[in-house]
Amino acid sequence: VKVLYDGDGEVAAIFVQLERQRKLYKKYGKVLELDGTYKTTRAGFALYHILIEDNNGDGQPVAKFFIKEETIEAIAECLRVFSEDCAEISALGRYFPSATHLLCQFHALKSVDFHLNKVNDGEHVDIEKRHQIRKHFRTAMYATTQDDFDSAKAFLLSQDGGTGSTATYFRDHWFNIETKWTHLGRRHLPTFGNNRTNRLERQV
Repeated sequence: VKVLYDGDGEVAAIFVQLERQRKLYKKYGKVLELDGTYKTTRAGFALYHILIEDNNGDGQPVAKFFIKEETIEAIAECLRVFSEDCAEISALGRYFPSATHLLCQFHALKSVDFHLNKVNDGEHVDIEKRHQIRKHFRTAMYATTQDDFDSAKAFLLSQDGGTGSTATYFRDHWFNIETKWTHLGRRHLPTFGNNRTNRLERQV
């Protein structure tokens, strides 16, 4: 267990790794996965897990850390501690090039649904329009060619004439982080066909 402090002497992160987790990493640690879950209810720290993939295709935790602020710098510092504790990791940067993580595609779709329902709450709802928006977002998410992705993206960014709340929502919340939720953005990464966070969530 290592406790990291910020410049004011306050706890910034708590890193935890058990001896059996170190052994798991040594046995299976060719592919690493990193993901965070919701903030803990009492302390308000975000909880992150570093996972390996075992022979059954199941995710197994090899370390976890609590961080006060979900910033690239804070996550990178915890990964630095992990790399020091597991000296065998000679290419950590290959797995976590910018200390960011992918978004669960299932939850991305649910977030869009939630937004569309919230925007139309209490107003006349154009069911067909909402269906088309969901359809094009799914197309953008699962597109296997750049042309298909660009076409779906253009449709979503043209909603409300390109200046309304729907177009702004997709531009400011999704198409500024395309590599985190699209198939094209993650096709070079070893996800083993699992684009959800269920490997992580089964641990908490």
